[in-house]
Amino acid sequence: MKIKIAMSLIILMTMTSFNLLAQTRSRLSKVGFVDSAAIFNSILEDKALLQIIDIKFENDKKTLDSIIEEIKLARINVSNLEKQINQPQAGDDISKLKTNLSKLKSKLEDLESKYEKLSPVVNMQKSKKNQAINLLVQRYIAGSIITITRREGYTAILERKDSGILYVDKDFDITSQILAFVRESIKKSLG
Repeated sequence: MKIKIAMSLIILMTMTSFNLLAQTRSRLSKVGFVDSAAIFNSILEDKALLQIIDIKFENDKKTLDSIIEEIKLARINVSNLEKQINQPQAGDDISKLKTNLSKLKSKLEDLESKYEKLSPVVNMQKSKKNQAINLLVQRYIAGSIITITRREGYTAILERKDSGILYVDKDFDITSQILAFVRESIKKSLG
């Protein structure tokens, strides 16, 4: 009796497994594997790409310095306009001064917003340049995987090293395709 119940359970589990496999197979039409560590290391060994990234960092630093100077000047101008509005001189058009003040405050807010976005990146670059480069490269790798996944119609992309799969046909390995796309993306957006 126990053997019949055990056999019934095994048959039921096997049928359920085949059913789940069939459902999964119908949804998984295209699978790829990526060795992201190999991509990452390849990019970090590419002197030309690292030079492009360094130039980007230097340009970001110059842009941030320029924004800081514009913020300082805008704050001085805001202060001067506020004084002029609070202590008007003969012939001052207060409504025009208030309009100019409003425009200047809006510009100041825009500059401060740009500063807030760029400042952490530049500060990280200064103190931990290698970390900043690593983060940037990781973002390009992730973006490239997403782009190629959508463009090529993949339903799943797995990390080759950590997948737990012992063998995969090399036709499923899209590492070189992702690497080429990362290189192209970096050159296009930073170069």
